[in-house]
Amino acid sequence: IDDRLAAVAVARHLEDDGSLLSKLLIEPARRQRLEHALQEAASGPFGRFLPNATDYFWGIREQRVRKLVLKNGHLIEPDRPHGLSIPFERPHLGQALLDGVLLPNLFLMFLVLAILPRVRVVGGLRQIGYVALFHSILLAALDENAPEERDLAAELQVRENAWGMRVIDEKISVREQLAGLPEGALFPDLLRQYRLRTFAETTDDLKLVRENARWRKIGQAGIKAT
Repeated sequence: IDDRLAAVAVARHLEDDGSLLSKLLIEPARRQRLEHALQEAASGPFGRFLPNATDYFWGIREQRVRKLVLKNGHLIEPDRPHGLSIPFERPHLGQALLDGVLLPNLFLMFLVLAILPRVRVVGGLRQIGYVALFHSILLAALDENAPEERDLAAELQVRENAWGMRVIDEKISVREQLAGLPEGALFPDLLRQYRLRTFAETTDDLKLVRENARWRKIGQAGIKAT
């Protein structure tokens, strides 16, 4: 993920006091609900996947990333009296993000770059855990009495933002191939098999992407725009 892109995206959300992100972060009752959802996720069985080392944002000082805590309405460096101190208000947060003084934490990054725009993300073994948690946290923080948030909650029930795209298109799945190989020969055999094939052959020209209704709409919109 591009940290600076995510920072600019969060700043743009915060420019609008009616945006979902502004409500969740700035309105005290909504932030309390969000924090409760974060705590519930952290204490649950999959809490080990949740990256929660800082409060919403990382600070950048002297070209180093700093942990921040939210205290008395300010983001501050713990145990650093002369460290960063940024008012937890939309204009100050937005400007600090644009100035490179703040970076959003992983939850906010995925929120603005993937979950809200409904973009599928592809990642590693930890991501399969924390992206699902991010979905659950957002669902718990939404206001069901607000029509637009109720609609978003319904969309989020379809967990398109999951780990992996399963782009390898095979009559025999990779899992079945692994099951049929002798112990110790799993990955060398797979490597020999797939290194002889092109990406297009392995994915059937990205069949899963081409046949996905959402991607077709995006492609059609792009064609019309050009």
